[in-house]
Amino acid sequence: MDKKIAIIAVVAIVIVVAAAAFVLMNNNNSDDDDKTVGEKNKAEFTKVWNEKYKDGDVLFPARLLILGNADLDDDLDNDDINAINKLIKNGYTYSKDFMADANYDGVIDSKDIDYLKKLMDYNNYKGIAYYFNCDFKIASYNMANPVKTSNILTQTLEMLCVIAPESVIAVDDRCANSQISGANPQGTYWKEFASVLDYSKLGSVGSHKSPNSERYLEVAKQYGGGYLTAVMNASDAQSTGYLEQQLEGTNVQIIRCPSWERGGVDNGMLLLGFLFHKYDRAVEWVTWHDSYYDDIMDKVSKLTESQKKKVAVGVLGDTDVAIAQQIELNYTTSAEWQGLKRMGVIDVGGDYLAKTTGVAGYGAWSQTISKESFVTMCTEAGGLDYYIGTVPGPYNVAPVNESKPTVETYMSTMSSFLEEYCEGTTLQVIGWQYSSGPNDLLYYATLANVLYGWDYDLETIVNEGLEWMGVYGDGEYEWTFDKIKANTLLPYDI
Repeated sequence: MDKKIAIIAVVAIVIVVAAAAFVLMNNNNSDDDDKTVGEKNKAEFTKVWNEKYKDGDVLFPARLLILGNADLDDDLDNDDINAINKLIKNGYTYSKDFMADANYDGVIDSKDIDYLKKLMDYNNYKGIAYYFNCDFKIASYNMANPVKTSNILTQTLEMLCVIAPESVIAVDDRCANSQISGANPQGTYWKEFASVLDYSKLGSVGSHKSPNSERYLEVAKQYGGGYLTAVMNASDAQSTGYLEQQLEGTNVQIIRCPSWERGGVDNGMLLLGFLFHKYDRAVEWVTWHDSYYDDIMDKVSKLTESQKKKVAVGVLGDTDVAIAQQIELNYTTSAEWQGLKRMGVIDVGGDYLAKTTGVAGYGAWSQTISKESFVTMCTEAGGLDYYIGTVPGPYNVAPVNESKPTVETYMSTMSSFLEEYCEGTTLQVIGWQYSSGPNDLLYYATLANVLYGWDYDLETIVNEGLEWMGVYGDGEYEWTFDKIKANTLLPYDI
């Protein structure tokens, strides 16, 4: 009897131990499964959004691109907590609902709510924020680091001047001048910024066409106390995707921020504002931008087919080429083409390029065609109502830059060509700096007035935009609508 009891007791102990071991193993497997699910979800996200990136008509998935913004609007609040709870309860498709993954572990669960609550205290948050960048990839930013910044091209520097001009410690050669040691200035773009930035105290990050990690590290050490945030455009713009890997583990961070990509300057401003603890400033700017842009888009949405104009957009001359001898049509990755598409036009230029060059999707800033091909394009379309020609104005043309042609010179060759071979086509010239970045409202408003006869106050839009940048005024390097008008060839009758 005692032996039976002993045997039963031993068996019971074995069963209990086995059960405990099973539970422990099952919990471990659960953790492994979570990791596996997270990895699978991230892989599926990458696959889906890599494909979406190739389509130039796909826009950014949310207004504020910080992960945790589950309801896809322009802020982080209790609505996002409610949205995440709903996904946890009802299930989710990660490639669609990934913005709810605040801690970016590939799984949407209660941990994201905990992470989101910390992010919601955006003025004081000093941790890692994950965000969706203009490459359609998820990146991270350490918000504990001091904000010391540099730009790529004028658009990102304009954004920095609006959000945090005091943060700028270096500029690229496009925006540099002779005061900056080691720089190779490209024209007079610097004159746009000279009243808000002290060029005598700035470093140089070199050419926007071939940035290198060593230069960034040197600038961070010399001008930023070891820290630097390089605000850049998409990695495929100049094939700069190598920078993140080379700078990994350093205090130099890369933000690939929408500045003209897919018309997402508002996304970019909110993103920079949040990451730099300047979110309230960004919201103020976006509210101003929306007050004009939303009204324009509302009118565009009501256009009838008979009201839509046949239009193409191209480069009359740029920083590197004084006067274009062939026709260089803007295409899918350019702000000029993207903005034009939003204006309800019949896209003669884009349709012709897609048909004749084999280049479609998202990946070409411009395509050059012969003048004979341009005539063919117009003929096949049954005529062209407007040709929008861009020039490097208003800050890198004569008289601001005496070594460059005047706007009238840029337009004269094209104007004569259109009169002879494309009768009935109106040429409208605009400075390309006002077709993208935080000044893009002038492009939309000019097109609205020229194409459709609407009556937007261009002078007010320009002057208010200059005020946001801190460069409005009558000083030597300050600007007003009247001072830049001749260098941009805005419609003189408006």
